[in-house]
Amino acid sequence: MKILKLFGQRGRTTIPLPIRKKLGWQVGDLLAFHEKGGAVIITREYAPASAEKTPAAKGILQLLLLLIGGEGDG
Repeated sequence: MKILKLFGQRGRTTIPLPIRKKLGWQVGDLLAFHEKGGAVIITREYAPASAEKTPAAKGILQLLLLLIGGEGDG
């Protein structure tokens, strides 16, 4: 599947819904980004059962992202 998207002005983009659905990715999943040969490989590292419904789980995820140097806001 190939979907073209413009890279956002703030350096952000969105993984298209058809791809997220096909892979089963949901809000609260922890994604890892790897550079390989000029391409970016994105993998799901962790999929909490109810991260978006549980404030404690969401807080833990935000803390983890801060500790590993990621951005917690998208």
